[in-house]
Amino acid sequence: MKRFLMVSFCLAACAAAARADEEGSQDKAKTLDEKFEDLRKSLPFDLHGGAYLWHYQPFLETGKPDTSLYYAWLSFGASFDDFGFYFEPHFRDTPLRPFFNSDFWVQEIYASWKVPQGLGTLKAGKEYSRLGKFWDGSFYGNLPYFDGLKLDPDLGISLENTVKSGDAFSVEYSAQYFVNDGRTNGSLADAALTQPRDTIGDGASRQRNSFVGRVAPTLKLSDDLSVTAGLSGQSFQADFTGINRNRRVNRGDLEISARWQALEIFAEMCWQSGRHVLNYPLAGIPSDHNHYVMAGLIYTWNTLTFRYNYSSADYDNRVREQFHMPAAVWAAHKHLSLWLEYVYWRQQAPGKDAFMDRSLNIVVDVHF
Repeated sequence: MKRFLMVSFCLAACAAAARADEEGSQDKAKTLDEKFEDLRKSLPFDLHGGAYLWHYQPFLETGKPDTSLYYAWLSFGASFDDFGFYFEPHFRDTPLRPFFNSDFWVQEIYASWKVPQGLGTLKAGKEYSRLGKFWDGSFYGNLPYFDGLKLDPDLGISLENTVKSGDAFSVEYSAQYFVNDGRTNGSLADAALTQPRDTIGDGASRQRNSFVGRVAPTLKLSDDLSVTAGLSGQSFQADFTGINRNRRVNRGDLEISARWQALEIFAEMCWQSGRHVLNYPLAGIPSDHNHYVMAGLIYTWNTLTFRYNYSSADYDNRVREQFHMPAAVWAAHKHLSLWLEYVYWRQQAPGKDAFMDRSLNIVVDVHF
């Protein structure tokens, strides 16, 4: 599969380069970046890609520094009248998580159709579930992500839309049904898969028949200020290996964010009822009620973006985790960014109060 993708890309690039050479002398005055953009736009599909080179520097005695390719990615998008297709493969040197089957995986792949009467875009395939705020802007992640709630691609259908009423008001909504989970989210699991933090890390266990709905209106109060409030929910069956009775899991989510010029502030609360794992946060004593909080602020000044992200998780009032992350991103070029993120992650459990991680993360982000 990887060879097929590389060969296809090379053939398309060569064909586009040959067409670009035919344009003559006017092309000689263009910069390398302009020539590359012309080549990319001449392809019969929309092409993007990139890679993350990650250096991990822990400040704990149990941690070891490491430099690795986090992953590289490509995305292919094409549209034909009201129909479209999207394909995003990811690849790296080793599997991203212990429960991944390969170091190559498909993050998203779906066909789309713009439904008449402006009802939205219907997608069928593998795509992200839309519970709450999509992402907090970080590289390292947050506690909802590590438990499988964020950046979670699943298999099914989705209707998504944004409806505007004048220049000051709009509503974003989505309704999704997933037959199975996609088994490629970033939830954490130990190497032996004895204490995974999401259903998919527990052998052949899966999340099935998942319903996700979200409504998020935005009010533009002025040219510089807008406020978004969102309400979403999810319900699915946790189908555990060796257990005949499926477990019903329900989640509710409330989010709010405000943008003023170059500053964004956001907060989100999520409640979960039901067990989606069997051995976390304590082995053999899973949690029936989880509460998550995710909040932060983002400020951009010229080519610099400063962030502070916070997240927390409370498992049945027995185990609590706190996560703090100040960060800075320098956009050195439109195709190159440098990320610095400091992680302070602590867990409080019966008889235990310890760091899960305390580290500096340096990321070189190359993209086109």
